[in-house]
Amino acid sequence: MQNIKIISFGLLGALCAPAVYAFQVGVFDLTPTATIQEKYDDNIASSGTNTKDDFITLLTLGLSGVHETKTDSLKLSGSITQKVFAKEHDFNTVSELLSAKYKKEFSEHDRITFNNSFIHADESTSFKDEFGRASGRYDYYKNICDLGLEHDFTEQFTAKLKYANEFYDPTINTVSRSILNKPGVELDYAFSSKTIGSMFYDYSNRVFDPGGTVSIHSTAVGVRRFLSSNIYVDAKSGADFIHTIDDTDTVRPSYSLGLTDELDETSHAGISFTKSYNVNYFSKDLFNSWSVALNWGKQLAQRLYFYTGAFTGVGKFSGGSKENFYGLNLGFDYEFRSNMKAVAGYSFTRRDSSVSGQDYDKNTVTLGMTINF
Repeated sequence: MQNIKIISFGLLGALCAPAVYAFQVGVFDLTPTATIQEKYDDNIASSGTNTKDDFITLLTLGLSGVHETKTDSLKLSGSITQKVFAKEHDFNTVSELLSAKYKKEFSEHDRITFNNSFIHADESTSFKDEFGRASGRYDYYKNICDLGLEHDFTEQFTAKLKYANEFYDPTINTVSRSILNKPGVELDYAFSSKTIGSMFYDYSNRVFDPGGTVSIHSTAVGVRRFLSSNIYVDAKSGADFIHTIDDTDTVRPSYSLGLTDELDETSHAGISFTKSYNVNYFSKDLFNSWSVALNWGKQLAQRLYFYTGAFTGVGKFSGGSKENFYGLNLGFDYEFRSNMKAVAGYSFTRRDSSVSGQDYDKNTVTLGMTINF
Protein backbone atom coordinates (compact mmCIF):
# COMPACT_ATOMS: atom_id res chain seq x y z
CA MET A 1 0.00 0.00 0.00
CA GLN A 2 2.88 2.39 0.75
CA ASN A 3 4.26 1.83 -2.78
CA ILE A 4 0.83 2.65 -4.25
CA LYS A 5 0.69 5.95 -2.35
CA ILE A 6 4.22 6.97 -3.36
CA ILE A 7 3.71 6.29 -7.07
CA SER A 8 0.21 7.81 -7.07
CA PHE A 9 1.38 11.08 -5.54
CA GLY A 10 4.35 11.14 -7.90
CA LEU A 11 2.12 10.74 -10.95
CA LEU A 12 -0.39 13.29 -9.68
CA GLY A 13 2.33 15.87 -9.23
CA ALA A 14 3.81 15.05 -12.64
CA LEU A 15 0.52 15.40 -14.52
CA CYS A 16 -0.41 18.61 -12.70
CA ALA A 17 2.99 20.26 -13.14
CA PRO A 18 2.68 23.28 -15.47
CA ALA A 19 6.16 22.84 -16.95
CA VAL A 20 8.85 20.27 -16.27
CA TYR A 21 11.88 19.74 -18.47
CA ALA A 22 14.55 17.19 -19.14
CA PHE A 23 17.74 17.85 -17.23
CA GLN A 24 21.42 16.93 -17.27
CA VAL A 25 23.40 15.06 -14.64
CA GLY A 26 27.07 14.80 -15.44
CA VAL A 27 27.36 13.70 -19.07
CA PHE A 28 23.83 12.26 -19.20
CA ASP A 29 20.76 13.94 -20.63
CA LEU A 30 17.93 12.60 -18.46
CA THR A 31 14.23 12.46 -19.34
CA PRO A 32 11.62 11.44 -16.73
CA THR A 33 8.29 9.93 -17.82
CA ALA A 34 5.02 9.26 -16.04
CA THR A 35 2.14 7.08 -17.22
CA ILE A 36 -1.28 6.29 -15.81
CA GLN A 37 -3.40 3.61 -17.50
CA GLU A 38 -6.66 1.81 -16.88
CA LYS A 39 -6.94 -1.71 -18.29
CA TYR A 40 -9.81 -4.18 -18.46
CA ASP A 41 -8.73 -7.84 -18.57
CA ASP A 42 -11.39 -10.54 -18.98
CA ASN A 43 -9.03 -13.37 -17.92
CA ILE A 44 -6.46 -12.02 -15.47
CA ALA A 45 -5.02 -15.47 -14.65
CA SER A 46 -4.74 -16.57 -18.32
CA SER A 47 -6.61 -19.69 -17.32
CA GLY A 48 -9.05 -21.97 -19.08
CA THR A 49 -10.64 -23.25 -15.86
CA ASN A 50 -10.64 -20.28 -13.43
CA THR A 51 -11.62 -17.26 -15.50
CA LYS A 52 -11.76 -13.94 -13.62
CA ASP A 53 -12.12 -10.45 -15.04
CA ASP A 54 -10.97 -7.22 -13.43
CA PHE A 55 -10.11 -3.57 -13.95
CA ILE A 56 -6.42 -2.83 -13.40
CA THR A 57 -4.86 0.57 -12.73
CA LEU A 58 -1.23 0.86 -13.86
CA LEU A 59 0.92 3.64 -12.42
CA THR A 60 4.38 3.98 -13.98
CA LEU A 61 7.36 6.24 -13.31
CA GLY A 62 10.33 6.06 -15.67
CA LEU A 63 13.70 7.66 -16.32
CA SER A 64 15.94 7.45 -19.39
CA GLY A 65 19.41 8.81 -19.98
CA VAL A 66 21.58 9.29 -23.06
CA HIS A 67 25.27 10.04 -23.47
CA GLU A 68 26.77 10.31 -26.95
CA THR A 69 30.12 11.27 -28.40
CA LYS A 70 31.66 10.80 -31.84
CA THR A 71 32.95 7.33 -30.97
CA ASP A 72 30.58 5.91 -28.36
CA SER A 73 27.03 6.07 -27.05
CA LEU A 74 25.28 4.85 -23.91
CA LYS A 75 21.52 4.69 -23.44
CA LEU A 76 20.00 3.80 -20.07
CA SER A 77 16.34 3.48 -19.14
CA GLY A 78 14.31 2.18 -16.25
CA SER A 79 10.74 2.15 -15.00
CA ILE A 80 8.69 0.94 -12.06
CA THR A 81 5.00 0.06 -12.40
CA GLN A 82 2.42 -0.48 -9.69
CA LYS A 83 -0.56 -2.65 -10.73
CA VAL A 84 -3.69 -2.18 -8.64
CA PHE A 85 -6.57 -4.65 -9.19
CA ALA A 86 -10.06 -3.37 -8.45
CA LYS A 87 -11.39 -6.73 -7.17
CA GLU A 88 -8.58 -9.29 -6.94
CA HIS A 89 -6.27 -7.45 -4.54
CA ASP A 90 -4.04 -10.52 -4.11
CA PHE A 91 -2.78 -9.86 -7.65
CA ASN A 92 -1.49 -6.36 -6.79
CA THR A 93 2.18 -6.22 -7.69
CA VAL A 94 5.11 -3.99 -8.57
CA SER A 95 7.15 -4.66 -11.72
CA GLU A 96 10.45 -3.19 -12.87
CA LEU A 97 12.22 -2.79 -16.20
CA LEU A 98 15.87 -1.79 -16.73
CA SER A 99 17.85 -1.64 -19.97
CA ALA A 100 21.28 -0.51 -21.14
CA LYS A 101 22.69 -0.14 -24.65
CA TYR A 102 26.34 0.69 -25.25
CA LYS A 103 28.31 1.05 -28.48
CA LYS A 104 31.93 2.11 -28.94
CA GLU A 105 34.05 2.49 -32.06
CA PHE A 106 37.70 1.78 -31.30
CA SER A 107 38.68 2.60 -34.87
CA GLU A 108 37.18 2.85 -38.32
CA HIS A 109 37.15 -0.97 -38.51
CA ASP A 110 36.63 -2.10 -34.90
CA ARG A 111 33.61 -1.66 -32.61
CA ILE A 112 31.95 -3.25 -29.63
CA THR A 113 28.29 -3.42 -28.61
CA PHE A 114 26.71 -4.32 -25.29
CA ASN A 115 23.00 -4.67 -24.53
CA ASN A 116 21.36 -5.71 -21.28
CA SER A 117 17.69 -5.99 -20.39
CA PHE A 118 16.23 -6.86 -17.00
CA ILE A 119 12.55 -7.36 -16.28
CA HIS A 120 10.53 -8.35 -13.24
CA ALA A 121 6.90 -8.88 -14.23
CA ASP A 122 3.88 -11.09 -13.64
CA GLU A 123 2.90 -11.81 -17.27
CA SER A 124 4.55 -12.05 -20.67
CA THR A 125 5.38 -8.82 -22.46
CA SER A 126 4.98 -10.21 -26.02
CA PHE A 127 3.15 -12.93 -27.94
CA LYS A 128 6.50 -14.56 -28.74
CA ASP A 129 7.28 -14.96 -25.02
CA GLU A 130 3.80 -16.30 -24.28
CA PHE A 131 4.00 -18.95 -27.03
CA GLY A 132 4.80 -22.29 -25.35
CA ARG A 133 4.89 -20.76 -21.84
CA ALA A 134 3.03 -22.36 -18.92
CA SER A 135 -0.15 -20.30 -18.71
CA GLY A 136 -1.13 -18.33 -15.62
CA ARG A 137 -0.19 -15.08 -13.90
CA TYR A 138 2.99 -15.50 -11.85
CA ASP A 139 6.00 -13.33 -11.11
CA TYR A 140 9.29 -14.00 -12.84
CA TYR A 141 12.71 -12.39 -13.14
CA LYS A 142 14.48 -12.37 -16.49
CA ASN A 143 17.80 -10.88 -17.59
CA ILE A 144 19.21 -10.97 -21.12
CA CYS A 145 22.75 -9.82 -21.93
CA ASP A 146 24.36 -9.57 -25.40
CA LEU A 147 27.98 -8.70 -26.18
CA GLY A 148 29.43 -8.29 -29.66
CA LEU A 149 32.86 -7.44 -31.08
CA GLU A 150 33.12 -6.58 -34.79
CA HIS A 151 36.11 -6.18 -37.10
CA ASP A 152 36.10 -5.15 -40.77
CA PHE A 153 38.86 -7.03 -42.59
CA THR A 154 37.90 -5.29 -45.83
CA GLU A 155 35.05 -3.07 -47.00
CA GLN A 156 33.18 -6.25 -47.92
CA PHE A 157 34.17 -8.73 -45.21
CA THR A 158 33.22 -8.38 -41.51
CA ALA A 159 33.65 -10.84 -38.62
CA LYS A 160 31.65 -10.73 -35.39
CA LEU A 161 32.36 -12.48 -32.10
CA LYS A 162 29.21 -12.79 -29.99
CA TYR A 163 28.23 -13.85 -26.50
CA ALA A 164 24.78 -14.01 -24.92
CA ASN A 165 23.66 -14.83 -21.40
CA GLU A 166 20.09 -15.32 -20.22
CA PHE A 167 18.73 -15.85 -16.71
CA TYR A 168 15.13 -16.82 -15.94
CA ASP A 169 13.71 -17.28 -12.44
CA PRO A 170 9.95 -17.89 -11.99
CA THR A 171 8.25 -17.73 -8.60
CA ILE A 172 6.27 -20.95 -9.00
CA ASN A 173 7.66 -24.42 -8.27
CA THR A 174 6.10 -26.04 -11.35
CA VAL A 175 8.45 -24.14 -13.69
CA SER A 176 12.25 -24.54 -13.54
CA ARG A 177 14.68 -21.66 -13.44
CA SER A 178 17.25 -21.65 -16.23
CA ILE A 179 20.57 -20.10 -17.23
CA LEU A 180 21.78 -19.86 -20.83
CA ASN A 181 25.33 -19.24 -22.06
CA LYS A 182 25.70 -18.77 -25.81
CA PRO A 183 29.00 -17.85 -27.52
CA GLY A 184 29.12 -17.62 -31.31
CA VAL A 185 30.68 -16.18 -34.44
CA GLU A 186 29.21 -14.54 -37.54
CA LEU A 187 30.91 -13.83 -40.89
CA ASP A 188 29.34 -11.29 -43.27
CA TYR A 189 30.34 -10.69 -46.89
CA ALA A 190 28.84 -7.99 -49.11
CA PHE A 191 28.64 -9.34 -52.66
CA SER A 192 27.19 -6.01 -53.78
CA SER A 193 25.45 -2.98 -52.33
CA LYS A 194 22.18 -4.95 -52.39
CA THR A 195 23.26 -8.46 -51.32
CA ILE A 196 24.98 -9.54 -48.09
CA GLY A 197 25.76 -13.19 -47.32
CA SER A 198 26.37 -14.54 -43.81
CA MET A 199 27.62 -17.66 -42.05
CA PHE A 200 26.75 -18.42 -38.41
CA TYR A 201 27.94 -20.70 -35.65
CA ASP A 202 26.56 -20.67 -32.09
CA TYR A 203 26.96 -22.94 -29.09
CA SER A 204 24.09 -22.90 -26.58
CA ASN A 205 24.25 -24.37 -23.10
CA ARG A 206 21.07 -24.05 -21.06
CA VAL A 207 20.99 -25.38 -17.49
CA PHE A 208 17.63 -26.01 -15.79
CA ASP A 209 17.27 -26.11 -12.00
CA PRO A 210 15.72 -28.54 -11.27
CA GLY A 211 16.18 -30.49 -14.47
CA GLY A 212 19.40 -30.87 -16.39
CA THR A 213 21.37 -29.40 -19.29
CA VAL A 214 20.56 -29.03 -22.98
CA SER A 215 23.43 -28.14 -25.34
CA ILE A 216 23.09 -27.17 -29.01
CA HIS A 217 25.63 -26.58 -31.77
CA SER A 218 23.94 -24.40 -34.41
CA THR A 219 25.25 -23.76 -37.91
CA ALA A 220 23.51 -21.68 -40.57
CA VAL A 221 23.93 -19.60 -43.71
CA GLY A 222 21.89 -16.51 -44.54
CA VAL A 223 21.41 -13.74 -47.04
CA ARG A 224 20.02 -10.20 -46.87
CA ARG A 225 18.74 -8.76 -50.15
CA PHE A 226 17.79 -5.10 -50.43
CA LEU A 227 14.83 -4.63 -52.77
CA SER A 228 15.13 -0.87 -52.30
CA SER A 229 16.91 1.45 -49.88
CA ASN A 230 14.19 0.78 -47.26
CA ILE A 231 12.93 -2.71 -48.06
CA TYR A 232 14.95 -5.87 -47.53
CA VAL A 233 14.48 -9.65 -47.26
CA ASP A 234 16.33 -11.87 -44.76
CA ALA A 235 16.59 -15.62 -45.32
CA LYS A 236 18.42 -18.08 -43.05
CA SER A 237 18.74 -21.86 -43.04
CA GLY A 238 20.77 -24.23 -40.91
CA ALA A 239 21.00 -27.29 -38.69
CA ASP A 240 20.97 -27.70 -34.91
CA PHE A 241 22.97 -30.53 -33.32
CA ILE A 242 21.14 -31.09 -30.01
CA HIS A 243 22.22 -33.00 -26.91
CA THR A 244 19.11 -33.42 -24.76
CA ILE A 245 18.59 -33.75 -21.02
CA ASP A 246 18.04 -37.50 -21.30
CA ASP A 247 21.52 -37.86 -22.89
CA THR A 248 20.44 -38.42 -26.50
CA ASP A 249 21.68 -36.69 -29.64
CA THR A 250 19.56 -35.45 -32.51
CA VAL A 251 19.94 -33.19 -35.54
CA ARG A 252 17.12 -30.89 -36.58
CA PRO A 253 16.77 -28.21 -39.29
CA SER A 254 15.97 -24.56 -38.61
CA TYR A 255 15.12 -21.77 -40.99
CA SER A 256 13.59 -18.32 -41.07
CA LEU A 257 12.38 -15.79 -43.63
CA GLY A 258 11.55 -12.15 -43.07
CA LEU A 259 10.55 -9.02 -44.98
CA THR A 260 11.19 -5.60 -43.44
CA ASP A 261 9.98 -2.26 -44.77
CA GLU A 262 11.41 0.81 -43.02
CA LEU A 263 9.40 3.37 -44.95
CA ASP A 264 10.52 6.39 -42.92
CA GLU A 265 10.87 7.58 -39.34
CA THR A 266 7.09 7.42 -38.80
CA SER A 267 6.18 4.25 -40.71
CA HIS A 268 7.36 0.65 -40.56
CA ALA A 269 6.15 -2.81 -41.50
CA GLY A 270 7.46 -6.36 -41.27
CA ILE A 271 6.56 -10.02 -41.52
CA SER A 272 8.65 -13.02 -40.47
CA PHE A 273 8.42 -16.80 -40.49
CA THR A 274 10.48 -19.06 -38.19
CA LYS A 275 10.76 -22.85 -37.99
CA SER A 276 12.90 -24.34 -35.22
CA TYR A 277 13.39 -27.32 -32.91
CA ASN A 278 14.68 -25.86 -29.69
CA VAL A 279 14.28 -25.36 -25.94
CA ASN A 280 12.64 -22.33 -24.35
CA TYR A 281 13.88 -20.58 -21.21
CA PHE A 282 10.89 -21.99 -19.28
CA SER A 283 10.79 -25.61 -20.51
CA LYS A 284 13.46 -28.31 -20.71
CA ASP A 285 11.43 -30.26 -23.31
CA LEU A 286 12.39 -29.74 -26.95
CA PHE A 287 9.81 -27.57 -28.70
CA ASN A 288 9.22 -28.32 -32.39
CA SER A 289 7.48 -25.19 -33.63
CA TRP A 290 6.82 -22.72 -36.39
CA SER A 291 5.55 -19.16 -36.04
CA VAL A 292 4.58 -16.14 -38.13
CA ALA A 293 4.78 -12.56 -36.81
CA LEU A 294 3.40 -9.44 -38.48
CA ASN A 295 3.72 -5.78 -37.46
CA TRP A 296 2.75 -2.48 -39.00
CA GLY A 297 2.86 1.11 -37.78
CA LYS A 298 1.85 4.33 -39.48
CA GLN A 299 1.52 7.98 -38.56
CA LEU A 300 -2.00 8.70 -39.81
CA ALA A 301 -1.92 12.41 -39.03
CA GLN A 302 0.49 14.94 -37.55
CA ARG A 303 -0.34 13.85 -33.98
CA LEU A 304 -2.03 10.47 -34.51
CA TYR A 305 -0.06 7.20 -34.73
CA PHE A 306 -1.56 3.72 -35.32
CA TYR A 307 0.14 0.37 -34.78
CA THR A 308 -0.91 -3.26 -35.01
CA GLY A 309 0.67 -6.68 -34.72
CA ALA A 310 -0.34 -10.30 -35.16
CA PHE A 311 1.28 -13.58 -34.17
CA THR A 312 0.44 -17.23 -34.72
CA GLY A 313 2.38 -20.37 -33.89
CA VAL A 314 2.02 -24.13 -33.73
CA GLY A 315 4.29 -26.30 -31.59
CA LYS A 316 4.75 -29.72 -30.05
CA PHE A 317 6.88 -30.52 -27.00
CA SER A 318 8.98 -33.69 -26.91
CA GLY A 319 6.87 -34.75 -23.92
CA GLY A 320 3.86 -35.02 -26.24
CA SER A 321 1.81 -31.87 -25.51
CA LYS A 322 0.73 -29.67 -28.42
CA GLU A 323 -0.16 -26.00 -28.68
CA ASN A 324 -1.74 -23.64 -31.19
CA PHE A 325 -1.32 -19.95 -30.37
CA TYR A 326 -2.90 -16.79 -31.79
CA GLY A 327 -2.38 -13.15 -30.84
CA LEU A 328 -3.51 -9.77 -32.10
CA ASN A 329 -2.97 -6.25 -30.81
CA LEU A 330 -3.66 -2.75 -32.07
CA GLY A 331 -3.49 0.73 -30.64
CA PHE A 332 -3.44 4.48 -31.13
CA ASP A 333 -1.19 7.21 -29.75
CA TYR A 334 -2.41 10.80 -29.89
CA GLU A 335 -0.12 13.69 -28.96
CA PHE A 336 -1.86 16.53 -27.15
CA ARG A 337 1.45 18.37 -27.23
CA SER A 338 5.08 17.50 -27.83
CA ASN A 339 5.55 15.84 -24.43
CA MET A 340 2.09 14.45 -23.67
CA LYS A 341 0.04 11.78 -25.40
CA ALA A 342 -3.05 9.65 -24.88
CA VAL A 343 -2.85 5.92 -25.61
CA ALA A 344 -5.55 3.38 -26.40
CA GLY A 345 -5.06 -0.31 -27.14
CA TYR A 346 -6.71 -3.68 -27.56
CA SER A 347 -5.18 -7.16 -27.36
CA PHE A 348 -6.55 -10.64 -28.00
CA THR A 349 -4.85 -13.93 -27.13
CA ARG A 350 -5.96 -17.52 -27.70
CA ARG A 351 -4.14 -20.70 -26.74
CA ASP A 352 -5.40 -24.13 -27.78
CA SER A 353 -3.46 -26.70 -25.77
CA SER A 354 -3.67 -30.45 -25.38
CA VAL A 355 -2.90 -29.98 -21.66
CA SER A 356 -5.97 -29.62 -19.48
CA GLY A 357 -6.39 -26.08 -18.13
CA GLN A 358 -3.66 -24.59 -20.37
CA ASP A 359 -6.00 -23.44 -23.15
CA TYR A 360 -7.64 -20.03 -22.74
CA ASP A 361 -8.97 -16.87 -24.41
CA LYS A 362 -7.98 -13.40 -23.22
CA ASN A 363 -9.13 -9.88 -24.17
CA THR A 364 -7.67 -6.66 -22.79
CA VAL A 365 -8.58 -3.02 -23.41
CA THR A 366 -6.28 -0.19 -22.26
CA LEU A 367 -6.70 3.57 -21.98
CA GLY A 368 -4.09 5.90 -20.58
CA MET A 369 -1.89 8.98 -20.71
CA THR A 370 1.89 9.40 -20.85
CA ILE A 371 3.92 12.53 -20.20
CA ASN A 372 7.59 12.92 -21.20
CA PHE A 373 9.26 15.72 -19.26
